[in-house]
Amino acid sequence: MTPILKIGIKIIEKLDKQTQTHLQVMPSTCLVQLPLLLFASGFMNYKADKLLKEMTAGKFTKPSGDVVISSFSKVYDNPDIMEELVLAWDEIAINESIKRNKMEYDA
Repeated sequence: MTPILKIGIKIIEKLDKQTQTHLQVMPSTCLVQLPLLLFASGFMNYKADKLLKEMTAGKFTKPSGDVVISSFSKVYDNPDIMEELVLAWDEIAINESIKRNKMEYDA
């Protein structure tokens, strides 16, 4: 029988710097597939940016309706969507990384 779920536990200081940075914006208790760490971290940054902008604008009474924030948990809890998202996100992240590194080398 093949394992269905593998969970790895590592000390945060032993992880690479990029992974450490992304883990620091995540809640203290969070289960996320490693390929989706950048995606989940990006969502946390988006949410924080939106809420901080509203707070500094002086209109922070209740977060305004935002389709990204309101639908994230529904998307994240759906394994069929997440499976496709892992594949798409890997492709997007790899392409963006290649473009960014190419720009750095050309400069």
